Amino acid sequence: VRCDPLSSSFLPFFPRRFAFQNERWRGRVRRDTVPDAVDKVDAAATSLHDAIVDDLLPVLERSDETRKVRAKRCEVEHCQRNNSLWLRGVSKAAVSEFESSSSPSTKLIHPRDRFGRELADRWTTQNVEDKLELYRQSCREAQAAVAGQLRMLSASLQPFVGALIACSTLSTISLAINAHISKTQSKGWTIPHLLDPDDCKTPFQVKDFEPFWMDGTADLKVIPNTVDIDGMIILTGPNMAGKSTILRSLTSVALLSQCGLMVPARECTVPRFDSITLRMASSDSPSEGLSGFAVEMMEIKCVMEESSSSSFVCVDELGRGTEATHGTAIAAAVIEKLDHLGCRGIFATHLHGVLDCDTHLSPFAKNMRMGTAITSEGKMRPTWQIEDGECRESLAIQTAADCGLEDDVLRRAQTFLQNTTTNGSSARRNTSSSSFPPFSSSVVSSSTVTNYRNNDISDLASGLVLARNLIEGEKDEEDAAGAFVVLKNEHPPAKVSYGCSVVYVIRDANGWTYVGETESIANRLKSHRQKYGSDIDCAFVTVAQGKSTARAIETAAIREFRSQGVPMKSDFDGSHENFGGISSRNSSSSNKAR
Repeated sequence: VRCDPLSSSFLPFFPRRFAFQNERWRGRVRRDTVPDAVDKVDAAATSLHDAIVDDLLPVLERSDETRKVRAKRCEVEHCQRNNSLWLRGVSKAAVSEFESSSSPSTKLIHPRDRFGRELADRWTTQNVEDKLELYRQSCREAQAAVAGQLRMLSASLQPFVGALIACSTLSTISLAINAHISKTQSKGWTIPHLLDPDDCKTPFQVKDFEPFWMDGTADLKVIPNTVDIDGMIILTGPNMAGKSTILRSLTSVALLSQCGLMVPARECTVPRFDSITLRMASSDSPSEGLSGFAVEMMEIKCVMEESSSSSFVCVDELGRGTEATHGTAIAAAVIEKLDHLGCRGIFATHLHGVLDCDTHLSPFAKNMRMGTAITSEGKMRPTWQIEDGECRESLAIQTAADCGLEDDVLRRAQTFLQNTTTNGSSARRNTSSSSFPPFSSSVVSSSTVTNYRNNDISDLASGLVLARNLIEGEKDEEDAAGAFVVLKNEHPPAKVSYGCSVVYVIRDANGWTYVGETESIANRLKSHRQKYGSDIDCAFVTVAQGKSTARAIETAAIREFRSQGVPMKSDFDGSHENFGGISSRNSSSSNKAR
């Protein structure tokens, strides 16, 4: 479309806003498609301009000459509501001089608004009013002609609408990608390696990632970080150490990777996530009748409902909206639940009691912290780097001092902190004897699980045979039956699939082991594969003496695997010390051995 300027661009006394209000159709189509209508508007605009110069400018000049010191200046006013040009602020001397004009067309009169009411404080001439109406009518005709041309163009393009939309969409996407690449290349971002959808074992690895909202020209010093995420990470660290920044940065890396875009890191390997969730601090919602803590619980409920083993979840400061002990308990339970779902992500918290809770976590969960260092002034300062380990220092009082809190408040806070710490330590010593159960020693470390993750299922099968021999006693070779091994995507033998008591052990793709007993190994294995995935290996032994003996063998196997450090999903079942008569059986077996 050729540039078709407004009439005000070539008429000096033609208000631009007035021209824009009437000539918005200009530039919609080529001028040569509606030449007559456009020429008529130009002629009407020129005629109106000449009438303003001949009739109204002399009045304006005379009014300025006779204007009193504090009186308003006379001006040609554009009335948008009435779409008109009138004089306002005309002096009485100018009115009396031009009101007695011999020519009726140039005599000053009061105009009428769109409702027909006379405006006593506005002035014009009949000649200007006639030229004004001619100009407005020409603009309406030109607008109708342009609309007709656009309708004709739309009808002619109707068969190609689909192609036009596709081209427009592709053009928009191409422009966005080009802008993204141009900007990110200048910042040193990289193209991520997105894993295959079936790859559930390779960790989420990011090397030297940086917050995307900080570029190299900023005054703030940007510290790159490197992290491998194979499960849930419990992240602790002082205030202002960068925990929330780590969460936001990793979430942006995960999201950009799923979109096929460049990421703010030197190197990046990202699994395919079915959902990416970042839950930050929330406030109350009075309109819904929810406190701040209630909003937290509503949000985390939605997070857990929508998460799966292919989800990336980052949670920041959950549980700080309530009392510390209960907040710690809920935070620990949420961590355990997210880990049980198989999510990968980070749980950042200042509730250090979470680290002492007896949580049953997978071998891929680990503790990490934001690093700190002692400055030359003897103060502890954050390094803004993530590292393995735990941090139980909040640096809250130091942060308050850095923010300018008054010295007397800081001194009292330090006193209260020392008293609280001393009283808390005494209370823990007084109640540690019997008020709380001791922590379980069955939590398996990540290093132990790494050793078992790649073990052959036959090692677990041998453990089942030993547990059966412990309960049933050694058998002759003719009566003894070894363990059956069923690898992933295989099915158990038909002769022992149904109606036969068995004790089984399964190991999923994440290295977790589960021991159980059943009378239908085929159905039970099918159920486990639906729950934990098809990548499950299984071993089982048959039990000739019925269900009670099978339960005793199950308990013996759990206890044996637990003592060896095997990561157990069914570890809790091992607390049934006398389940299925195991104590008496162990005693009889020991007597036989002696």
